[in-house]
Amino acid sequence: MHVKEKINLTDLISVINAEISAALEQGDGKVEDSGNESLELGRFICVRVAGKEMAIEISSVTEVGEIASVRSLPLLPEWVSGIVNIRGKIVSVIDLGRFLEYPLPLPSGRQPFIMLRHDSCEMMVTVEKIIQTRILFQRGDMRETKAADFSCDDFISGSAWYEQDGEWHSIPLFDLKQFFSSQKFTGSAD
Repeated sequence: MHVKEKINLTDLISVINAEISAALEQGDGKVEDSGNESLELGRFICVRVAGKEMAIEISSVTEVGEIASVRSLPLLPEWVSGIVNIRGKIVSVIDLGRFLEYPLPLPSGRQPFIMLRHDSCEMMVTVEKIIQTRILFQRGDMRETKAADFSCDDFISGSAWYEQDGEWHSIPLFDLKQFFSSQKFTGSAD
């Protein structure tokens, strides 16, 4: 019987932050494994939002951690939790579950967050759980373009695969470009 070692969130955050630093130093790290017709897409951070797993490119993640309090501001959409001061920088905090329009109870206590950067924009998103980082693959025999059972297709760019305990599992890829250019942020209409 295979017993998985439990790791606390603080240790997981330390490991992920070290992997983020290493990934940023190495570049994208894409390699092709022609033996099983898989293309390594690189390392992704896997999170859970509203009970669903998704993967986010680690090269877009600048920091992970836990946040205890957010300063709320009036007249903002319910998916904007507010702002925080991170090392002298004011950053918007987005509740990713609410942004994706999942009906969720308001969180209490410390919440896992991911600091995301796209072009010159940086923001913090809160998630239900940070699972781990994984190296993901595009497999020649498994080219599913949309992940099944995920209702926010506008923010999913396809799916990738990871191997765990000798089996392949699919995970949706969160589309950061679409997220950052969403009309929710820009205020533009279709």
